[in-house]
Amino acid sequence: MIKNSETFKLAAITFNNILNLLFPTIFFFILIFTGRNVLSSEIAINTSLLVLLTKSLTANQRSVVISSGNLRTLDNFISFRIAMLVPILILGTVVNFYFLSGNKINTIFIFIICAQWINEVSLVKNELSSEKLWSKIFLIININFFITIFFICFYFYDYIFFILVAYLFHIIIFSVIFLKKNYLLKYFLIKNSFFYFFQYIKTSFFLSGFLLNFANLIWRISIVYLVGKANASIFFAIFSIGSFPGTVFNSSFGATMLKKKINNFYLIIFFLIYIFFLLVFLFFLSKNLINFAAQNIFDAKFLTYIISSTLIGSLIILFSLYNRQSFINEQPIVLNTIYKKDIILSMFICAIPVLLFSIGGMALMAFSYLVVAILSYFFYIR
Repeated sequence: MIKNSETFKLAAITFNNILNLLFPTIFFFILIFTGRNVLSSEIAINTSLLVLLTKSLTANQRSVVISSGNLRTLDNFISFRIAMLVPILILGTVVNFYFLSGNKINTIFIFIICAQWINEVSLVKNELSSEKLWSKIFLIININFFITIFFICFYFYDYIFFILVAYLFHIIIFSVIFLKKNYLLKYFLIKNSFFYFFQYIKTSFFLSGFLLNFANLIWRISIVYLVGKANASIFFAIFSIGSFPGTVFNSSFGATMLKKKINNFYLIIFFLIYIFFLLVFLFFLSKNLINFAAQNIFDAKFLTYIISSTLIGSLIILFSLYNRQSFINEQPIVLNTIYKKDIILSMFICAIPVLLFSIGGMALMAFSYLVVAILSYFFYIR
């Protein structure tokens, strides 16, 4: 058993990381429930592209740092992210205006996701330090922002852009606070950052993150191509519900859980808590769900198949990620052989939606997430 103080500390760390990840997913759901299906699909594609540009470069960094506790490695990671920030912002903006609609909501999303990318490592630095005050303040303000954004989206959507800009500055300010002024100049060692980059891209560590995120982008693009933007938004929403627990585990408490040797039984408790809050969330949106169902071309039986199979896959994914993280925890270096398994798995992920659709149309494609979950479990089984 773990002490109560450690439990509360782990909970605080988890919530801060969840809120840093949660925004794009929640906003995506709100767009669907308010009838903005086409924009939600563009947001999904935009988010996948930005994740490819950011997380593929740094996908396993948090797990490695938490498992090893190496602050020097963390400093290199922070320096690298800051150095890469401007090129990613430029590339994301160009793609948004030339290949997507150029909507101002998409534009602000580019800056928010990049800011969250920097904030991810600043939260790790805060986690490894003994400082708690700013972390608590960040959590409280973040929760208030989420409530405000939720309210504005449903009742005063015309003002949402200004709230998103305020949210962006909130993330930037707290990233600076967590990193501290005396560290910032050191992190702007561009030469060292790019030296690290050229060493980094030669490893399976990099290829693992790149291909897994590239597979996610191809997954979404292929679904849009096969069923259209409006229908694809429904698949994205349900698959996002399934992937959320795994994303939270991978990007927040997973590495800490393995490091503290917490039994994987707690994954079931976490999953049940997630289902409870999901049901509460859907209950409060019941009126919007009725309107959504009335406009939706999918019947209730078909939606039930997708949701139930995806939630089963969600639980399987949690345990497969636990097994994956255990490999990283035992050998927290960039040469870990688990990354080679990631590379092979990503190739299967790219093909699954198209393969299932070609065999049984949308009815079979509905089980895509479950198929990926089962595959990943056997890839990472110990």
